[in-house]
Amino acid sequence: MLSVAGLFLASRLVFFVGGVRFRAFPPSQWQLLDVDQLRADPFLAFTHNMIQPPLWNFFVGAILRWSPFPVGITFQLLFLGAGLTTVIALWFLLRDLGSPRWIATVSATIVGWSPLMVRDESLLNIEIFETMILTVAVLAFHRYVRLPSLGRFIWFMAVAAIAVLSRTTIQPLWMIGGVIAALAASRPRASRVATTGAVCAALVLIAAPAFRNYTTFGTLGYSGYSGMNLERIAVMQLPEKDLDRLIRNGKLSEASRVLPFSNYSAYAPYFGVCHPRSGIAVLDDFSKGNGEANPNNICYLPVYRKATRDAIAAIRAEPGNYVRSTAKASLLFSSWRLSYEQPDSGAYRAWVRLYAPLTAPVHIHYSLGAGDPQPAAKALAPLLGVDRFSVTVGVGLLLSVFWGLRSLWSIIRRRGVDADWARVFIAYTVVSVAAVSILAEFFENGRYREPLDPIVLGPLYAWLLAGGSHMVAALRMRMGRERPTEPRHGGER
Repeated sequence: MLSVAGLFLASRLVFFVGGVRFRAFPPSQWQLLDVDQLRADPFLAFTHNMIQPPLWNFFVGAILRWSPFPVGITFQLLFLGAGLTTVIALWFLLRDLGSPRWIATVSATIVGWSPLMVRDESLLNIEIFETMILTVAVLAFHRYVRLPSLGRFIWFMAVAAIAVLSRTTIQPLWMIGGVIAALAASRPRASRVATTGAVCAALVLIAAPAFRNYTTFGTLGYSGYSGMNLERIAVMQLPEKDLDRLIRNGKLSEASRVLPFSNYSAYAPYFGVCHPRSGIAVLDDFSKGNGEANPNNICYLPVYRKATRDAIAAIRAEPGNYVRSTAKASLLFSSWRLSYEQPDSGAYRAWVRLYAPLTAPVHIHYSLGAGDPQPAAKALAPLLGVDRFSVTVGVGLLLSVFWGLRSLWSIIRRRGVDADWARVFIAYTVVSVAAVSILAEFFENGRYREPLDPIVLGPLYAWLLAGGSHMVAALRMRMGRERPTEPRHGGER
């Protein structure tokens, strides 16, 4: 474990010397409220936030308001700590799954040296923390199954709840399924009342923000703008002639022509001029301090509802287009996402070129729309063309599901061990994130997958190293058997 930590920190020192620095705020931060208002009142994340689960916004606001050090240094140390925690948790997970010490060390180090992880540690986005949370959640799940106790059960539920309350790619059903699996594997050594109380408390905790959104804004779930994500894959991928036809037939609104996540001014011709008067800046302002549109403005509420209805109508009217779009999205889900905010460092770019063969990148032309893509789709084509489908990631995802199904079969036959439950939970996590990312989004699919990389690629690398080690050992044994015996000459000393 110390070797993994030392190699991780040494790599980050090299990147720091090579010019990689933490950049506080990237150009686009739709998942964040206005940072100046968060700095003034971090609890806005809980009280007046309709775009995302509250914890990420609260975390950023709390650092901005209460950090005793310059915020850039605080963020850098916390993000570096998240990366370090990820590789250490992965090392322990691989050891728990049966990998020898050296294989766990090499596998965790390869994952920790990924250019994507280096980039995510240098940018104020949620990816690195979601990566850490999911890796720790799988480890906590397995530690509980291996040695059940009420404390370990509560720890697993707490980590899972943090994941759910941080980003909408982790849905409450994922946590509920994990809790059911944990209890099916082994019940904690505590009274049924204590166990039931812990579960109920966790469910109330994750349900509270969704209930608040429904009672305050009339939206279901944690994110008000999830309909726009669905619109990207269901509407934006329609050929322009089909889009025109559905609008003429009244199945889609005229507003469906607008590029999702545009400024409200682009929607005003269809929804009218809006003058919000809630008296709360984070709900009334049309733009944030950096000039970016404020998606938390209450004028967007009818836009989000219409986007959801248009997306569902498009899926019903053109199911074939939706199936083709999800096939493309699955390729994007396995892409090595280079199009997003790379650090401005020659050393980093050189490392990307050195590391790239390990991902087995394949260039695929992601055509947007069949035949005559609409202008909204064309606008994103240059960015999609930069990303590469990763054979390594694709194989890792498929093997994770395969290993999970094989372990599930062993459990059903009552031959499973605690490691089988961990593999089932890994597969369940992969399928849960993939379902949300592929079925309800087009464009940022690879970004949504990145937090899965340690629990997907770590076991893959360990499996490959173990297989290679066994092949080398078998080859040496065979060579030893076939080596001719030298004749001995009597009388020689």
